[in-house]
Amino acid sequence: MDGSNMHIGEELSPMIIDNFAGGGGASTGIELALGRSPSVAINHNADAIALHTANHPETLHMITDIRAVKRD
Repeated sequence: MDGSNMHIGEELSPMIIDNFAGGGGASTGIELALGRSPSVAINHNADAIALHTANHPETLHMITDIRAVKRD
C-alpha cells in the first residue's frame, strides 16, 4: 500500500482479516479487544459468510478459498 489513496490528515489503520470466518465469534473477540470489527472476512462457504454478514455487517465479506485471495 503506497498511500496514494489517502487524504491529508488521514491515518492508516491496520487491516484486520478474519480467515475461515463463520458465525463471527473470533470477529466479536477482535471487536471487543480492538474496538472495531475486522476489515475483511473470508470463507469459501456462502452460508458461513451469510451468518458472519448478519453478525458483522460493517465487514467486507468474500466468498472464496483463502488461497485464491490476492493483494491488490
